[in-house]
Amino acid sequence: MADRPAGPAAKKPKKPKKRLPANASTLVVDDDADDWMQAAGDNDEDGPVVAGVDEAAARFKRPEESGWVTLREGDPTRPPRMEDGTTAGLQTGASIRADNEKKLREQASRMAALEARNLTGKDAETVYRDKHGRKVDIAAQLAAAEAEQRAKDAKEADRLKWARGHVQQEAAKSRHQRLQDESTTPFAVYADDAERDSGLRDRGRWGDPMAFMTAAKTADADADAAGGRKRRGRRLPRAVYKGPPPPANRFGIAPGYRWDGVDRSNGFEKQYYQSKHAKAITAEKAHMWSTENM
Repeated sequence: MADRPAGPAAKKPKKPKKRLPANASTLVVDDDADDWMQAAGDNDEDGPVVAGVDEAAARFKRPEESGWVTLREGDPTRPPRMEDGTTAGLQTGASIRADNEKKLREQASRMAALEARNLTGKDAETVYRDKHGRKVDIAAQLAAAEAEQRAKDAKEADRLKWARGHVQQEAAKSRHQRLQDESTTPFAVYADDAERDSGLRDRGRWGDPMAFMTAAKTADADADAAGGRKRRGRRLPRAVYKGPPPPANRFGIAPGYRWDGVDRSNGFEKQYYQSKHAKAITAEKAHMWSTENM
């Protein structure tokens, strides 16, 4: 038989596997490892590396000392706390309640210490300031506002008083007095009541032959209320205005004798007369122009 040519295709003959003796221990064979100690008496570089189980176990045996590193010094029985003083970690309801009560007691003690030194501002007077930061006296401002309101009310009362006539004021006073009298008079009115009898006598009735007597008494009462004077049962002439001539009006009404000469109208009468005179002057000029060449 011819020999096979040597070359890359030639295969190396396999070596027979070694049999371990009966008293040998279990072996671990690693084909890829090349740094393990070879078995005693095996000098074959291409053979598998065999390591004993006892030696491998010794290499991977866990050390006796712990691998944990202590990061916190101090008492290990004291639990860690957060920045606000609350206990960190897993807690029970009782521990949380006790922790909260402790915090409340500490806060109460701090507040009591501040109150003892009057640093909390309790029962302090409120300081008011304006937009510029200056202190404002509220009591003085309220007093000034009340005084201003009283002055305004008094001014408004005077204006209303002078806006009404003297007769209207007297009538209002009489009505007010009558209401006060009615509040004290009894509800029942009898036939001999003097006020009732006077009202019935002064009432005007159509066809009464003596009505002129009632009218005369009423006119005298009106004259007294209006400022007229009586002498021996006869009325004197009323007082008239005697000051500077008043502005003219369409109805020829003269001002009262108490007029102060101030024109308080809206100026309609003046505009009316100006328009009337302007029309008359225009008509006269038109007539003169039409008859100029005659």
